[in-house]
Amino acid sequence: MKTYAKDEGGNVTSVKAMLLARCSKQREAEDTIKRAIEIGKSFGHFHHTAYNIAVAYALLNKPAEAIKWLQVAADDGFPCYPWFENDANLNSLRKDEQFIGFMAKLKRQWERYKATL
Repeated sequence: MKTYAKDEGGNVTSVKAMLLARCSKQREAEDTIKRAIEIGKSFGHFHHTAYNIAVAYALLNKPAEAIKWLQVAADDGFPCYPWFENDANLNSLRKDEQFIGFMAKLKRQWERYKATL
């Protein structure tokens, strides 16, 4: 049986970063993102934290950082195209060419997954 490090608050801290970003508290949100990475990076389910970080960056209108963290989330075990496609928190990214390309790739991967089930 494989064991994973405990999440020492990375996921909760990343949610706090999302809330700070939603309130346009950029500096506090970015400081909180750094803390979430620091305390959550060794957790086996870091992809949830990575997704929340991506959302925080999307809410801060930082598309490059948001897409980077979406890719981390997808690569680390959360390649959930329907979730990414429908999350209103990512709306600021919808017209970004990098996001469009990322989503096209993710959709193809999702379709392959569905075809094997």
